[in-house]
Amino acid sequence: MCDSPPSDREPIRPRHAEYLDADGRPLEEPGQEQRHRRISLSGAILGICVLLFLVTWIFDKLNPAHPPESYSDQITWLTFSPGNGLLFPGIITHMFAHATVWHLAFNMIVLYFFGTIVERVYGLPRYALLYFGSGLVAALAQVTVEPSGYLLGASGALAGVLAAFVRHFPHVRIYIWGVLPMPAWLAILSWLGYNLWLAYKLIGVGPGHSDIAIVAHFTGFAVGAALSYILIPPGSKIIWHA
Repeated sequence: MCDSPPSDREPIRPRHAEYLDADGRPLEEPGQEQRHRRISLSGAILGICVLLFLVTWIFDKLNPAHPPESYSDQITWLTFSPGNGLLFPGIITHMFAHATVWHLAFNMIVLYFFGTIVERVYGLPRYALLYFGSGLVAALAQVTVEPSGYLLGASGALAGVLAAFVRHFPHVRIYIWGVLPMPAWLAILSWLGYNLWLAYKLIGVGPGHSDIAIVAHFTGFAVGAALSYILIPPGSKIIWHA
């Protein structure tokens, strides 16, 4: 999304800004031998998610007998739901499938604005481990408490991305809904607080009554934070990958 990293205390914007890590040190540009164009994993994931949503939406439109309030057959087989016998390929495909336009849009906005930056900090192999490691463990945690639920969406993986982002750039200014400025640490803490509030509201309601995978969000964030420190230990020199 931007060609050089913005200051840790400035909003995300184009080239004239500089990224600093959480300790105030500038991220180093890669050496000449590392400067090459490559496929962005974040961009590939975004494209697959959008394409998959469009395909399932078209199939729904071609099936007028399908109830509009329920998951389509095309979506259901992509979900992860051990209680309903949906193990594979759902353990992988659930991270690319989304139920509604707003579900897709919110996750893809997070992927575009945060995932692309984290990918350039971590490089492709480490970013792939961070993203899919967070998503897979988050999914397993969610189905442990709600095995008959139908899990889909990239939010568990993206929670891990947010954990890595806020670790390295806690003071980057984020504009919520494009108008409300706040530092990254406060924005992401607010999101966690919202999930905690939802969990509190659901106490006593019982499993299967929430459309939001709260356990996956918290687990993905925790796993992402742990992987972040494993992949880039404290004190490591951080390279801004091309």
